[in-house]
Amino acid sequence: MPFGRADHAVPVALRETAAWLAGAADIDTRWLVEADPESLVPHSPLVDSPAVRETIVAAMLRRAGEIEVADRPWARAGRHLAHPALGRQLREVLAESDAGPPVEWESRARVRLAVRLARDAADADLVDRLLQLAEDDAWDDSTHVLAASSAFAGDPDRASDRLRGLLRRFTDPAVAVGEDPDGELRGGLLRMLWPRHIATVDVLPVLRHRGKPRRIGTFRLFRRIFAERLPEGDLDTVLRWAAEE
Repeated sequence: MPFGRADHAVPVALRETAAWLAGAADIDTRWLVEADPESLVPHSPLVDSPAVRETIVAAMLRRAGEIEVADRPWARAGRHLAHPALGRQLREVLAESDAGPPVEWESRARVRLAVRLARDAADADLVDRLLQLAEDDAWDDSTHVLAASSAFAGDPDRASDRLRGLLRRFTDPAVAVGEDPDGELRGGLLRMLWPRHIATVDVLPVLRHRGKPRRIGTFRLFRRIFAERLPEGDLDTVLRWAAEE
């Protein structure tokens, strides 16, 4: 039977039980997964079946247009959606962006949701695909940050070199102010990379071009974190740089 969103959401008090039931091996619970897949995600560690986890992901991708415009507490929860076909499952969705951002919202939402879920997949090809998306100027800053974050979460060492290259673009003031006026991408990249994957001296040229951000976001937050966590050995370098500003 078909399931509508409003009248088939799993009540909060029953979601843990629903996740356990969805993973039961001796009954067909696809109807339960299809009814409200995102409510099962915070309890997905209870789901031992790779096939059921694949079904959860597929159901979420089909409902991506709704999920992307709703609150996403599931995205902040601990989850376990990995299964053997997850990389392939998400690469098929990301292929929808090969010609640039899709015009239709449903397709664009599927791409964004696939990017969010990609951090659950241990897949080198998927990391490369995410980095391509992060570097694609046709996409918006929030998608750039999502793609960079998922690539970095998937393989920090593999992703960091290309993310440093992306960050270096913003040492050009015209690029910094023109392409990232609010500093959301710069701030996101700096928070990922510093201090383990980028030296303090390489951070400073990126901090120079603040522009006129329209909101308090990741760039302003990073500047505060940078000042609070600056290693003592880098203090002279930063003071000399600040005196020249």
